[in-house]
Amino acid sequence: MMPQTFMITCKEATLYISKKEEHKLSIAERVKLFMHLLICGFCKLFYKQSRYLAIEIKHLHTNAELSSTDKTNLEQLIERETSPK
Repeated sequence: MMPQTFMITCKEATLYISKKEEHKLSIAERVKLFMHLLICGFCKLFYKQSRYLAIEIKHLHTNAELSSTDKTNLEQLIERETSPK
């Protein structure tokens, strides 16, 4: 049986996962997250998806631009979708 001090909710786990991407977790937070991920498949999936997104975002090109045709098409689509029907 696991001591209650190591038990965290899924909400806390997702906060730790997000915090881990931005900052370093304390040892206690890392242990709590590790223990939670051992028993929670949903949070484990969220963790994997978060890591994947973080890696992919680092590889994005910041100087990417739309062509004028694509920009016009996108503006027209936004206008159609947001105009009152």
